[in-house]
Amino acid sequence: MDTQDITLPPGAVTGIGSLPFRDAHVAVEFVAQHCPHIPFWPELPQRTTDERSIEQVCVPIADLLRARSGGFGYEILDGCLPTLLERLVQTPVYLDPTHSAGFFAFTEALLAGRFRHAVAIKGQLVGPLTLGWHIYHQDTPLIAHPAGREALQQYIIRLAQWQIEQLAQTGKPVLLFLDEPCLALVPPENTSGTTLIAMLQEVVAALQSPKVLVGVHTCATLPHGTPSTALCHVQPDILSFDAHQDIEAFAADPTTKDFLHTGRRVAFGLVPTWSQLDQVDVNALFLRWLVAAPDTLPIEVLARQTLITATCGLGLLPERAATESFRLAHQLAEHIAQVAARTVSF
Repeated sequence: MDTQDITLPPGAVTGIGSLPFRDAHVAVEFVAQHCPHIPFWPELPQRTTDERSIEQVCVPIADLLRARSGGFGYEILDGCLPTLLERLVQTPVYLDPTHSAGFFAFTEALLAGRFRHAVAIKGQLVGPLTLGWHIYHQDTPLIAHPAGREALQQYIIRLAQWQIEQLAQTGKPVLLFLDEPCLALVPPENTSGTTLIAMLQEVVAALQSPKVLVGVHTCATLPHGTPSTALCHVQPDILSFDAHQDIEAFAADPTTKDFLHTGRRVAFGLVPTWSQLDQVDVNALFLRWLVAAPDTLPIEVLARQTLITATCGLGLLPERAATESFRLAHQLAEHIAQVAARTVSF
């Protein structure tokens, strides 16, 4: 797919997903005010732990799981692995209002015309690798089982396609991001790591279309290389990462240059997720973005391929921090839009 078929404003601002509200309609109104061009449906972890990204997608199999003792994630109940795999492949897929109140408040507002200035609609979903590392069978993550990988892959594709259909009802393009913090656990340069990257790449390819841009996001710092190296191999339309921490490594990675030269986009998570943002200098953030531009790519081209987000974790901060975060993101976006229009001289 030619990713240039969908036009996004240079420096367009969107959200990773979570927001610090307990009322879904209040959260949707916040999105409408602060993110009108690429609105996203809000995940609300402070409303209930059921709205966390793993719990949101485990509704069809929740009765087959129990919380792991002494570790993160969930353990499959004894004897229930075949049933769980069957459900992942065959059960009807959807998000549940109890676990995803923000999604349903958002789609209601979307169909009511609240986001008529939007150029695209963004959704998000936990990726298959991260989901597979949160479900265990006899102390082994499901991602390590060949049958488990196949079932996870099919389930995430089906659930993502359902979400895309819901968000596309207005006829606007859809951005669907897969959240993969567990990308950091993929072993480098061996058969296992290659298999997992190929699995994620197949999910991305299955979702891409002329009206859908697929992003892959990770907040992780990868122990075996920069985030961009692993992400670029997956070939998403949009690469999303914690640029506030890793933008220098991103700029130095030759894989990044190849990725950008294909015309794909990067969502730079440049605004830090801090409870106090008074000391954050937008000009300093802008300078870091400028320095990250590959020598072989004109700066105005990079600007047209740039989105701006916060780093992860807005959903756990005070509400005022979210407001300040988007204010800074829009200030940074204005600088980048000027670069794209060649109104800034260097």
